[in-house]
Amino acid sequence: STRSGASSADVCVSCGSGKFLKFTGSQSEDDCARCGPGTYSAVTGATSADTCSRCDAGKYSPVIGAVSHQTCLSCGAGKFSASTGNQAEADCVACSAGKFSTTPAATSGDSCNPCAAGKFSPAEANSAESDCIACDSGTYSTALGAVDVSTCQPCPAGKYASTQGNDVESKCLLCGPGKFSAITGAVSAASCEACPAGKYADSPGSSAESNCIECGVGKYSTVLAATAEATCESCPAGKTSSAGSDDEADCSDLCPAGYTGLPGACSACDAGTYKATSGSGACLTCPANAESSSGQGSCQCKAGFERVSGTCVGCSEGKYKAEVGNGKCTGCEAGKYSASTGASSSSTCAL
Repeated sequence: STRSGASSADVCVSCGSGKFLKFTGSQSEDDCARCGPGTYSAVTGATSADTCSRCDAGKYSPVIGAVSHQTCLSCGAGKFSASTGNQAEADCVACSAGKFSTTPAATSGDSCNPCAAGKFSPAEANSAESDCIACDSGTYSTALGAVDVSTCQPCPAGKYASTQGNDVESKCLLCGPGKFSAITGAVSAASCEACPAGKYADSPGSSAESNCIECGVGKYSTVLAATAEATCESCPAGKTSSAGSDDEADCSDLCPAGYTGLPGACSACDAGTYKATSGSGACLTCPANAESSSGQGSCQCKAGFERVSGTCVGCSEGKYKAEVGNGKCTGCEAGKYSASTGASSSSTCAL
């Protein structure tokens, strides 16, 4: 009461909502303490701070002396708070990178959903699934909740993907039979090149021209992007040709590449040797780190080796090559490494 000499308790005025007073004999409303930030009270004449109710989990209030729960503001989508009585928006916890939440006033991190496979987000507090960034065309990712573009792996050679956000490697489409592509991360079928005349590929997904199969000795083919051995025609009677011949004019009475001896008595070069030209010349030993089967006009780099400037060089650390051929070594997938050189299997890539 502010009146002196009062004779009745009727002159005592209650502290208003959002306030309380612990002691008796107060002479001024200024003595009424206000509920702190993060709390509120609709009670009048309160005698304890215990009447100040805390804002619910998932909410906050910077207001001092709040009189209603309506002053408690919701943590925005992309954030949550498991605690009560939060005083500022900064008390709301952001969903971590790679996650999003569309739920306002969320009370648990369980409301934060991982970005789907094929997507990633380096940012925190994402409030919509659209905040997750799709992996580019030519790549895919199987990771949930990815936080970096490095999880988007390139489609392997022999495949391509024109779409974005691919979540499995099978979304990378195979180059068709009769074609090949040495490009990783290809984004269209235009990357698939035709097997040259004299060769064919009867299965899809070839990753190098060396996967195109040569027409056999004594045969030729003028067809580009051939898909079957049936396109290989036999040389005229009494003539022969090197494997992979692309015209009837290549048929002659000389020993073809990969064979040696006198005309009419040609014999195949042994495995591990080659002869690049037609004639009666000798078969030569394959260079270091290369090999061949019998009757070959060239040698291919061994598994674990790639051709660099005409020489077979061991795969460097972090790479491997499982097949025989002159293609490039493949890098270990994201999150794995290999300290080995000349590795011939992905099993050398460790976590």
